[in-house]
Formats: sequence, C-alpha cells, structure tokens
Amino acid sequence: MKKTLQNLALLFLLLVTGVVYAQSPVLTISCPASADEWVTITYYADNGCTPEGKTSVAGLPYIAIHSGVTTAAGGNWQFVKGWNDNPDNIQATKMFREGTTNVYKISFMPREFYGVPAGEEVLGINCVFNGSDNDPAPWSSEGKDPNSNCGDFALTFASCTGTGIGGNVQNAVQLHNYPNPFTTATQISYTTQKDGEFASLKVYNLQGQVVKVLTAANHIAGQHYVSWDGMDADGNAVAGGQYLITLETETQVSSAKMLIIR
Repeated sequence: MKKTLQNLALLFLLLVTGVVYAQSPVLTISCPASADEWVTITYYADNGCTPEGKTSVAGLPYIAIHSGVTTAAGGNWQFVKGWNDNPDNIQATKMFREGTTNVYKISFMPREFYGVPAGEEVLGINCVFNGSDNDPAPWSSEGKDPNSNCGDFALTFASCTGTGIGGNVQNAVQLHNYPNPFTTATQISYTTQKDGEFASLKVYNLQGQVVKVLTAANHIAGQHYVSWDGMDADGNAVAGGQYLITLETETQVSSAKMLIIR
C-alpha cells in the first residue's frame, strides 16, 4: 500500500511538472506588423528539447538561429540563414546569452536580415537553434520545440501564435524617445509595472547587434528616463541611420525605432 501511494505521488509529481513545463515559454516574439518592422526573438533553451543524436544548446556562450521566412509566393523556409557549420553563417546569426542564464535573444528587421526583395510578401518566420562556433561541431547541438514533438518553430506575423510555444507581446510596455530623429542626443522614457522589477534597455543596429546597454537593473514601479548620446559601448559615435531601442522586463518586450542624422 505504501509503495502504491509512493508511485501515485511520483506520477502526480510528474504530471504537475509536465503541466508547469508545458506552460513555460520556449520562444517569444515581439510581433511585427510586417517584414519591414523590427522583431525580437527570445529563446529559452532550458525549456526546449534536444532531438535524438544531438546535444543541448543550453549553456553555450551564444547560439545560432537557423531560420528562414514563409513567403506568399514560395512557402516555408525561404531565404534561409545560418544553414551549415560555416563560421560565416553562424557568425551572422548569433543569439547571445542574457548574463549567466540560458536565455538567448536576437533583434532584426526580417526583410533586411533575410534579404527578401522589396514587394515580396513575408508571412512569418521559421527557426531552430544550433550550437555556436565555440562548439566543436555547431550542427551537433540543437534546440527545438517540445510542444510539437521536438519540431521546428513556425511564427506567423498575423497572429504571432506560431505553435503556441510562448507568450507574445507587442508594445506592452510604454517606450518612447524624443527628439526623433535626432543629431546629438535623445531622451528615452519607459515604464515598469512593479517595484523590484528587472528591466534592461538596449540599443541595437540594423544587423541585430547590441550597440550599447543603457540600463540593466532592478527598478521601482513608474516612469523612468535615460538619455542616449549616440555613442556605442566603446565611446565611439555611431553612424547615422536607423537603430532600435528595446526594453525587456521579466515578462514583456517593447521596441521603438530611432533615427540618427549625421
């Protein structure tokens, strides 16, 4: 009787763990209106799965996004990037870890990132995640979606529901900057919802690279202000053009475009 109760308890624990695990986000995307809008993809490697014969990507200093777009004319997996072990392919599609966590992020404008010709309609993004070039065999490490039996991810712009693998947030946090466009400096305002909430504010270039981290700290609830002088992390003036400011909290992602005129 005691062993039966122990087995039932173990079964209940596995079921509960399975429910909690299934509800944990594997992938989130800040839904763009089109391929000409910025998108941030976040992959939670601890919640993904590893196909048979592969090793987990969790713990690598950075991973590669092997991805393509779905187009109205050509279907799924068009204009694919990061498709083999070539260091150039991996280098162009790096997703970096957030601190010591196994959370990886990348921000980009889909049409430019994938090289989709103007006028060709893009419906969504398809992706899986592979080892970085610090891994002896990048293609041997892989992370996928456990909710579709370790399959590929499919994210559509229209609904951003994809395979139901994570919460999708668009402009959930108020984020603005003024003036915009600007020449020497702009003031960025943003809000956090609760005391002690961790929030990071980062500037990205069109290649999806972090130009500068403006803040990464716990905040009190309310409105906050940060100025950016158009300098990168090394103190060099960035080139004129479009940049993305992204605010990320524990539960939300919000982005806004900035234009520097030089």
